[in-house]
Amino acid sequence: MNTTEVSTKRTRKNPVTLSGISAMAEWKIVKDYLDSLNGTRKQGSLKEFRKPQEQLARVEAELETVTDPVRRLDLVQRRMDIKHWIDGGASEDHLQELEDRFVDIASSYSYRKRISYAAWREIGVPARVLKAAGIGIK
Repeated sequence: MNTTEVSTKRTRKNPVTLSGISAMAEWKIVKDYLDSLNGTRKQGSLKEFRKPQEQLARVEAELETVTDPVRRLDLVQRRMDIKHWIDGGASEDHLQELEDRFVDIASSYSYRKRISYAAWREIGVPARVLKAAGIGIK
């Protein structure tokens, strides 16, 4: 490479692989579904929404001063989530979509993370959902 050429290649110590992207996507689906269970069952608010009005005020205050566009995007979504929570949670259609997505990946996620039927049941996943996902008692 001569001195006038500039390398555009970036290297990473630990590049993200396709399997890593898939694992992250599965994690997000599981998290969203479990959050929806906690939110719709009203067994106590999610930790992050214990005081939603205070959370909303903090987010809106930070939105006024944030300059990083990615952080701003995160805060805008957070504000929408909190407002949605305050307004009573997700619609039935949205909950069904979350459940369907969970059913699609739950078996592979359980296998990869070694999560048992009993563990899913203990945190509140209904037996019918686990059955639909192909996760049974062993």
